[in-house]
Amino acid sequence: MIFCKTKGHIASTKNSLMEDFSNKDLGDLKYCLGIEIHRKREDGTIKMNQKAYTKRLLEKFGVENCKDVHTPADRNSKLIKMGQEEVFVPKYPYR
Repeated sequence: MIFCKTKGHIASTKNSLMEDFSNKDLGDLKYCLGIEIHRKREDGTIKMNQKAYTKRLLEKFGVENCKDVHTPADRNSKLIKMGQEEVFVPKYPYR
């Protein structure tokens, strides 16, 4: 994945990588590490989801017909970077 502000920067980065490594330009990214990526250049937006990954998990555990619920997060909330002194402590341990 290459993220740059201008197409010129992207092109020069690609050229540098191709000089040093054996690789292939696969075009716009659609799927990576279980995440589907949808880019709208005209809006300047990138949307990502994990529908396929979630579906595989539901099938793996035999609950693909479970009832769905909406995420109770405010879609308009702004994410902020945590300060050094703040530490996230999960409510439940990782499994």
